[in-house]
Amino acid sequence: MRTHLNMMDMAERNTSQLAGLLPPGAQMLGTSKSLPWEGFFIEKHLMTPGERVLTVSSWHLISALGKRPAVFEGKTAHGSMLRFTKPPGALNLVPPGTVPAVRLCSSSELISCAVEDAVVATIAMEERYRQTSELLFQCVVRDRAAESIVNLLSEEMEAGGPAGQMYAESLVRALVSRYLALASGKRSPQSPASRVLHPRLLRRLHDWMESNLHRDISLTAMAHEAKYSSTHLLRSFRASTGLTPHQYLLELRVAKAEGLLRGRRSSLIDVAVECGFANQSHFTQIFKSRRGLTPGQYRREFAA
Repeated sequence: MRTHLNMMDMAERNTSQLAGLLPPGAQMLGTSKSLPWEGFFIEKHLMTPGERVLTVSSWHLISALGKRPAVFEGKTAHGSMLRFTKPPGALNLVPPGTVPAVRLCSSSELISCAVEDAVVATIAMEERYRQTSELLFQCVVRDRAAESIVNLLSEEMEAGGPAGQMYAESLVRALVSRYLALASGKRSPQSPASRVLHPRLLRRLHDWMESNLHRDISLTAMAHEAKYSSTHLLRSFRASTGLTPHQYLLELRVAKAEGLLRGRRSSLIDVAVECGFANQSHFTQIFKSRRGLTPGQYRREFAA
């Protein structure tokens, strides 16, 4: 019975949420399905030669090709067949609606970020885009910023999401902002100069973050606390502190860890958990990158 349930769990984990949008035979290499990300997800696939038929998507998709080029065949507007090669990292931008048929002629890895329409519509409103209905299917797009964000999200997914919800949400907002500009063929609207946060609000957010360090704080929750949109909060917070909310949160966690390491003799894993790090490895990585010492070295150097 347990073996049967384990097989069902494995099958569930390996079921793509993008079934029908990829050529048949695509093999799942990774998914964010088990992570607490809301409104978006990441999947990584190994695609083998095959044909994707004309289909319909309900997601906004930003997909990046892997490290090898891939050869495709598709129909032109006049009905003739055209063979083309996509270079490594090339993007596909797919708004909700009809997705054209295409034949993949070589094996390739593909990283896909799927975002709910409601999330894109909210960001579009905050970024002052008129409407998302103007977004167009784009193939073989090159954009270093978007490619980099897709890869960072993939790395976070493959690592099990140790950086937390705020990090992933911030990356997705940046990716959707690039997507809106690229898929509309327009420059990003001119944003007004970011105002700094009132000192009382900044102190309240500081205290709120400190009291919730042990939690996986999301950008959405922080924006709700500030009574700002997430876009406004990101810009104003950085203008006020020189740091993104995620960078600021990590610094608060490291500062609290310093106090615990200098004081009581808690185990390193207990310190990591109390300060909100995903695990001891994540704690060690972040602490050393900011203080130049591992937590163990810091304790031996500075413990009372």
